[in-house]
Amino acid sequence: MIALDLKTLFKRVRSARLVRVLGVYVVASWAVLQAIDMISAQFAMPRWFFPVALGLLVVGLPIVTTTAVIQSMLAANRGCPDDPEPVATQPAAAPLAQRWFTWPRAIMGGALVFIALGSLGASVVYFRNQAEELHSNAVAVMPFHVVGSDSDLWREGLVDLLSTALNATGQFHSSDPRAVLNRWRTVSSPDELPEPVKAADVAGSLGAGKVVLGSMIQTGPNQVRLAADVYSVRWVRKEASVQVEGPEDEITSLVDQLSLELLRSIWRGEDVPEIQVSALTTSSIPALRAYLEGERSFRHSQFNEAQKAFTRATDEDSTFAMAYFRLAQTYGWFLGLGAEEVPSLMAAAERHSQGLSARDSLLIRGWKLADVDGSLEAIPLFRGLVTRYPDDLEAWHGLGDAIFHMGAQAGMPLTAAVQPLERTLEIDSTFAPALIHLIEIAYREADSVRAQDWTDDYLALDSTSLYAQSFRLVTALSYGPVADSIRATAAMDTANDQLLSWMLGRLRGFGSDMSVLEAVSLEAAEQRHPDGSRAMAYWNLAIVHLRHGQSTAATDYFEQSIALGGDDYQGGVYNIM
Repeated sequence: MIALDLKTLFKRVRSARLVRVLGVYVVASWAVLQAIDMISAQFAMPRWFFPVALGLLVVGLPIVTTTAVIQSMLAANRGCPDDPEPVATQPAAAPLAQRWFTWPRAIMGGALVFIALGSLGASVVYFRNQAEELHSNAVAVMPFHVVGSDSDLWREGLVDLLSTALNATGQFHSSDPRAVLNRWRTVSSPDELPEPVKAADVAGSLGAGKVVLGSMIQTGPNQVRLAADVYSVRWVRKEASVQVEGPEDEITSLVDQLSLELLRSIWRGEDVPEIQVSALTTSSIPALRAYLEGERSFRHSQFNEAQKAFTRATDEDSTFAMAYFRLAQTYGWFLGLGAEEVPSLMAAAERHSQGLSARDSLLIRGWKLADVDGSLEAIPLFRGLVTRYPDDLEAWHGLGDAIFHMGAQAGMPLTAAVQPLERTLEIDSTFAPALIHLIEIAYREADSVRAQDWTDDYLALDSTSLYAQSFRLVTALSYGPVADSIRATAAMDTANDQLLSWMLGRLRGFGSDMSVLEAVSLEAAEQRHPDGSRAMAYWNLAIVHLRHGQSTAATDYFEQSIALGGDDYQGGVYNIM
């Protein structure tokens, strides 16, 4: 398009005008890239945003060069004194090139291209979480990036601690840590580090308007550095970035400092509420470690391990309210074994609950009403909690558990517990305790499909506990194919009395298969088992025959049960399980 020989082109490239133009373009391009890099960091623009911008600048280089050459030739032909080439030797540019390669067109075209790019990037960011209803005072804390010792412990443990601290300010409500961790697991690999865009998607799905990305790096013996960045979920824009450093054995104090610095950065002021995580949790690092270990075991219904860990936590810190609370809950899952410990543990949790958040205090009160007092007030209390905290796993689980155990007294069907328990699993599909009551409801309702599905889900989380063993055998006996039923029947021949007792505990609901209940009861009544287990077996056999209208046989079994039960029998109720 340009009638210009190579010799003239070389001279033109060496001309002062073209060098100045290219120099200005390079400097302007560098400034544009710096601005785009800053915008990308602040708003977490799509990954393609920076490379596309760089590509556009590269494409713009030959356009600017061509425009400079053509405009230089035109200026020379007009006799411009700044042009080094004599007018007579200047070739003419083609008319079409003269019309298109002008500085107004080049500048306007570049501006329009980058305006379009910016609009496209802003649209992607804006619509990223547009479908979610975000709450500006809600914050989700992502798993921490931990470099150093105890990385597995602190990666999730710091989510609990920082969430607790932010809740304590009264200015924020932290998304349930288990909900955050569960959602993160569904969109990432186990070792993947949270990055702003994906973290914002997770936080947005929980309704949080802000998301925190943090790190903990060991900088020396017993020295760690905690850092945290707060992003707006809507725009994925960094709003604050802080860090603190100190001894690892003062981790709760460091979390206090980190929370305060975050609030100061967000509020741009010094008037922030006092926070003291140690008052809400514990100032003892060994107690905190044990508590976090217990939490992981509890979530997967490894109640023996959880009980040991929570006991260590209370031994290390006799004022650790949440550890007493969890220990009481753990004993509650032992089906009567250690049930006498629950009232004193709940009382200790309530006694040391001063300084806890309103949510934690209400949780302790709700579970005490349900597990210790047997009061129907627990149900409306938990209903109020789920209304106030719609994404709180503990509140939904408490409601489902209270309805499961006491709903009949309030005129509610057993199936009313299904919805809150399923909501618990929506928040965290790995929270095994919620599955236990769901499986038991399926047994009592003779719902073979749900019983099998929920059992499969449970066994994927826990395959070794007595709950797992009993669910595996009962489901196979009641709803499995013939081959599985035969294997389960054979397995009962070598089952110990504790496993058989737990199986009976799963089967004694009204909707249970009477033939299966009778088979397990007969096995548990064998002479090789202790008298207490045999007493419960005879009691179940009496129930089976009574429901079949065989009153004589039922009476005989009741008498044998009472004779063997001794002190465990109290007015028709056994304390064996």
